[in-house]
Amino acid sequence: MKKFGKLLMMVSFFIWIVDMVTQVFSTMIGEMICGDQYMCAVDGVVGDCSCGFNTDMHLSLILITFMILGVVLFLKSESKKDMFPINIKNAEANE
Repeated sequence: MKKFGKLLMMVSFFIWIVDMVTQVFSTMIGEMICGDQYMCAVDGVVGDCSCGFNTDMHLSLILITFMILGVVLFLKSESKKDMFPINIKNAEANE
C-alpha cells in the first residue's frame, strides 16, 4: 500500500505540473465533456465558460482527491508497522 500511495502522490503531482505548463489535460477533459460546444464564443469571449464550468477546476478536484488518497494510504501503511512492535507471547515469556 505504501508504494501505491507514493505512486498516486507522484502521478497527481506530475499531471498537475504538466497541466500547468501545457493545459493538455484540461483541454482533453473539456473536449470529452462538452464536445462541439467547447471553446465557443460566449458574449464575444472565447473560453471554456461555454460549457458552464471551468475544466481546470474538475482536474484540480480529481488530482487533489488522488493526492489525499495517496497520503492516507502512505500514512496508513506506516502506522501498521508500529502497531504491535512487541510480540505479546515473547513479552509474557520474558517476564
